[in-house]
Amino acid sequence: MQVRPSPLELVGRNVLWLVGDRVFRMALGMVVLAVLARHLGPAQFGVLQYAIGLAAVFAAVASFGIEGIVIRELVKQPDKTHQILGAAFGLRVLGAAIAMALVYLCGL
Repeated sequence: MQVRPSPLELVGRNVLWLVGDRVFRMALGMVVLAVLARHLGPAQFGVLQYAIGLAAVFAAVASFGIEGIVIRELVKQPDKTHQILGAAFGLRVLGAAIAMALVYLCGL
């Protein structure tokens, strides 16, 4: 006879996996960043970090923060799936174009 784990035990296992994944990713990212910094040197690494920072800042502009709205509307109106996804895609493309223009202007 097999004993089923309690819900609390299942939640604990899930939390451990999620925390372990986060710690592993952070540790691996730190190692890669350290190796990259040593390989590039201070000047080139600074340029790379500037580019990564710009991309991170303007990625929010490209998404317009519409993910939650799109999901909510898809749940409310499943019959209009194509229209909602098409509009979301168009807004994302427009946001990407605006973000690219802003990144270009910041790089001047």
